[in-house]
This record gives sequence, C-alpha cells and structure tokens, in this order.
Amino acid sequence: MLWFVRRYVDLSKIEELSVTKRFSNQSCQRRRGCTRMWHWLFLVGMFATFSGCSLFVMAGKMIFGDPLIVCDFTSQTHVNLQKEHKKVLVICSSPEAVKLHWPSLDYDILEKVSQNLNSRGIEVVNLDDVAHWIDDNGGEFDHPSELAEEFDADYIVHIELNEFRYLEEHSRDLYRGRANGNMMVYEVVRTTQGGEKRARAQQVFVQEFNSEYPSLQPIPSEQITDKSFRQKYLEEVSRELSRKLYNYRMEDTF
Repeated sequence: MLWFVRRYVDLSKIEELSVTKRFSNQSCQRRRGCTRMWHWLFLVGMFATFSGCSLFVMAGKMIFGDPLIVCDFTSQTHVNLQKEHKKVLVICSSPEAVKLHWPSLDYDILEKVSQNLNSRGIEVVNLDDVAHWIDDNGGEFDHPSELAEEFDADYIVHIELNEFRYLEEHSRDLYRGRANGNMMVYEVVRTTQGGEKRARAQQVFVQEFNSEYPSLQPIPSEQITDKSFRQKYLEEVSRELSRKLYNYRMEDTF
C-alpha cells in the first residue's frame, strides 16, 4: 500500500510538471508571437517613414475602404453640383499688392479651378469669356448679379484672395507658399418682371480658407526653380479650393 501511495505521488508530480511545462511552452509561444508582431509593426512603421503616407493610405483603404468625402459646399447647401448638372461660373479677384508680384494670378487661379471642376464633370462657363468681360468692365465688378445678368450659369463662385505669396517670410532663398481669403458661392435666381427676364445672385455659401505649402519646412532654392515652385503652389491652392465644391476620395488629397 505504501508503495502504491508513493507511486501515485510520483505520477502526480510528473503530471504537474508536464502541465506546467505545457503552459510554460504556450506562454513562450505567445510571447514569441507578440514579439514577432511588434517586430513586424516596427518594420511597417520604418517603411512608412521612408516611403511617405502612401502605405498608411493603402492600409486605411484595405481596412475602411475609400469612402466618399462630402465637400463643404454640399454639406452646407445640400446641393451636389455634379449630380444635379449645375453650370458654374468661376471668378477670382485679388488686391493690387498681390498682383504686383503676380500680374496673371487672377486668371491663373480661374483657369486651374475651372479645369479641376471640368475634370469632375461640372460644367463651367468659358473662362476666356469671363476674363474678357472682366477686362471690358475695368477689371472689377460691384456685385455678382452683374455676372448673373450677362452669363448663363446656375452658380457663381467668387474666390477672393487677400494674400498670396510663394517665398518664405524674410527670405529670398526659401520657398513656402501661403494664401488666404474667402470663397463665396451665389445661386443665380431668375425671375420675370413686367415681361422682362431678370437675374440676380443670392449668396448661399461663404467660407474662409488658409493655405500653406509645404507645411513642415520650406524648400531651398537649390532644390527647385522659382518658376517650378510657383506652378506647383498654384496647382496646390487650386486643388484645395476646388475640393470645396465637389465630393472626393481621401486618396485625392495625397
């Protein structure tokens, strides 16, 4: 009997050691799995650091898809210029102090924004016709209703620039674009008074905008020419302004 008890105790110890070892092995495997996971995340992070934002954009699309972002204009007015096939007239104005350093800026912004809207299926009034009308009227207008009377459009987009520069402040050798101003959108309301057709512009949207590019640090003049940076920043600002008027995907912002 004593022999049986001793034998049972020995077997119990062996089984206990076996169970302990098994749990220890599982714990080690879990630790090794966690370690491998952290190594993988570290490598992904390092790769993303050197490859820019595209990796995280791809990962986000895999997890969340690529949802449509509703633009500011549609959010406030509930009007979708693309789906409702609205015709838009774009106009840009800036102070003389801004045009002193960039005489063609108003037309350049008008051209780029018009091209962006056209590429999204939004019909735009011929920009040359608008530019000629502005020139014929002394380069300015008192109220968008004047444009509503002259052109066949459903909405008038007025981009009002207060500041636009492409050099870093207090520097001639560093490029960083900065712009600010307001975007106003007017709905063209057409009526008939005394048998005469009239049109007036009624404001339905206004939003301030501020732009800075690049945001992290300026670009030295040794890395890019003056002409190239001016063009690059013009396109950047025009995209930012255009995205206020049509819905877009997150990938369009990179």
